[in-house]
Amino acid sequence: HCFVRVGFRSYSAGTITEDTLFKTHITNLLKYNVKCGLYFYDQSLNEQEAIQEAEWCIAMAKQYNITLPIAIDSEYSNPNHNGRADNISKSQRTKNVLAFYNRIKQSEYEPCIYCSDSWATSMLDYNQIKDCYLWIARYSTQAPKTPCNIWQYGSHVFNFAPGAIDVNVIYNLPQNT
Repeated sequence: HCFVRVGFRSYSAGTITEDTLFKTHITNLLKYNVKCGLYFYDQSLNEQEAIQEAEWCIAMAKQYNITLPIAIDSEYSNPNHNGRADNISKSQRTKNVLAFYNRIKQSEYEPCIYCSDSWATSMLDYNQIKDCYLWIARYSTQAPKTPCNIWQYGSHVFNFAPGAIDVNVIYNLPQNT
């Protein structure tokens, strides 16, 4: 199983951009029958932009055999926290993430929210996302404090890749995958 970054919204101009390695990664993975999901790096300012991101992801997914969830990746844009959406309110960020999630849910794909363990409670309203399919990053030997469906616990160097790859424990997949 593998999640591939399909694209991102730039943290300055707000342009939706395909990841330059997406087609190479997805084509190679699918050639070897690896089940794939997608994730999109979010910098939406409002629900309309988040829905636009989701619709873009759906259009990209339709070109490939995507059988795992499509995730919105909610985190800071950079260490300076100066991205266009880095300082929106917790309430607005939660609305955006849920708008993306619900738009994916309306399609033939399964939605997912990706964020760190601390982000899920400090930068998002956890009570509003707790029933969603969650992929939580916590680089530790200790599982996340927030219950989740997938736990990203670290990274590993594999002989088939030029650099480290994030590794996860998948506790359960949505029923349709």
